[in-house]
Amino acid sequence: MVGLIKKHFDLLEIQKEDRDGKSRLLEWGQKRRKKIEFVVREEGGSGRGRHYVAEVRIAGEVRGTGRGSSKKVAEQDAAQSAFRGMRSRKPHGPRHGAGDRAEDRPR
Repeated sequence: MVGLIKKHFDLLEIQKEDRDGKSRLLEWGQKRRKKIEFVVREEGGSGRGRHYVAEVRIAGEVRGTGRGSSKKVAEQDAAQSAFRGMRSRKPHGPRHGAGDRAEDRPR
């Protein structure tokens, strides 16, 4: 069975795509018509001490932050932070507002 799957799919590429939190978050936002933006700033001067801090904003609201040795790593970390925050949000009251439904949360 695995051989048949490997023949038709690049499993390493699929696994790589699954880990790309930024792409998943952007896709999630596009499907729900929510503006997703990443704001990155550099900290620590120059050379080896340099690192980046990224914020992910969904509809203008900061929903995750991340750090990394590159902009890309910081953005990925921020996207994962946003996912964790959305998964841990608990609905308030008997009715759920927009964004509280399971289909509105990224997987």
